[in-house]
Amino acid sequence: MKSLLFAGTIALCLIVSCKKNSIPAPPVVTGDLSPTISSFSPETGYQGTPVEITGSHFDTSASNIQVAFNGIVATIYAINDSNILVFVPAGAVSGKISVTKGPGKAFSSDNFTLLTGGSWVQKKSMVGQDSSLGRYVGIGFSIGNKGYMGMGTDGNINFYSDLNEYDPATGLWTPKANIGFGFAVGVCMVINNIAYVGIGLTGIVNYTNAFYAYDPVADTWTRKADFPGASRAAAFGIGIGNIGVVGFGVNQQNGLSYQDIWVYDPTMDSWTQKSNFPGVLTPSFPIGFTLDNKTAYIGGTVTEYDENVNIWYQYDPVADTWTIKNARPGSQYYELDNAMVINGTGYIMGGTQNWMYQPVSDTWVQVPFFGQRVGGSAFVIGNAGYFGLGSGIPGNVHLDLWQFTP
Repeated sequence: MKSLLFAGTIALCLIVSCKKNSIPAPPVVTGDLSPTISSFSPETGYQGTPVEITGSHFDTSASNIQVAFNGIVATIYAINDSNILVFVPAGAVSGKISVTKGPGKAFSSDNFTLLTGGSWVQKKSMVGQDSSLGRYVGIGFSIGNKGYMGMGTDGNINFYSDLNEYDPATGLWTPKANIGFGFAVGVCMVINNIAYVGIGLTGIVNYTNAFYAYDPVADTWTRKADFPGASRAAAFGIGIGNIGVVGFGVNQQNGLSYQDIWVYDPTMDSWTQKSNFPGVLTPSFPIGFTLDNKTAYIGGTVTEYDENVNIWYQYDPVADTWTIKNARPGSQYYELDNAMVINGTGYIMGGTQNWMYQPVSDTWVQVPFFGQRVGGSAFVIGNAGYFGLGSGIPGNVHLDLWQFTP
């Protein structure tokens, strides 16, 4: 989102005129100090979504201004004379945004659209060390009727090794066995009820190719065959049937981003390299899911001729083939960094957006997201998805958890 606040000034001119040998006329205000709205962003959202309103003659104190979404008053997060940041209020409906200051009132020329297609409810925050510092770029997965989140870094870039189990039946978190070293920005995928985690960072510039399996029944971590490709972070990892598919990623030490694709066989504890991604440019912060346990849908953002372009492909690891699909509209994928599959439907979410993919028509539909967040973690249990942790407004880094029901 663009910068929230810019310095502004108000010019006030009072011109007093009078005629000789006549009664003086009252002062005339030639500068209109009523608030005006020139634009707002984003144009769609859900309750809790931060919206920036740009205009003029606002104020420097939130107590002097009232912002409403079709009549429902919103909470102001930050304000100056030309910009206001608010959260979409509970109970809001689609319609005009208004800004009221004293007797003056302005309305947006366009409607703000409240998204439908699901709802979000806040749940109990994850138990974690140094909770005031939050957590982001960690892991999230589910096995059976339990969800798991942990690891990652906090607001001070400390790396964590913990794993925490969430039970939706009780709403409680339980600490589980940790992986044994701080880990972030890595691969996490589930194959046959075992979670596989690794290939990421153990420090700001410390890369690891170590690969571990977590058994939730035994609550144990087991070292597996190291990833044989080049060291990297922010790779994708997708469990597809009895195998895992891993690829892409970046290494900031050498400035390289990768196009290689690997298949992991947990039965043999072995890696097999497949053909490289056929695209000219490699997606940044790739994201994906499987809908049929045979193929994966994988996307990201590439920078082409100084322009960010979203891409979306379907990959068949058996045939080792890629098929171009319709890219998601909206902002770049580095903001949308989590995926869910709920009732056979895929969702990708982050930033202020949540997009549902429809494979039969190869189309996208925007649905609600609870606020603004990047670097979060996600899992699915039953008919609901869960998104938590991450960095975003309000504040900095968080440990909260939200439930999404389509």
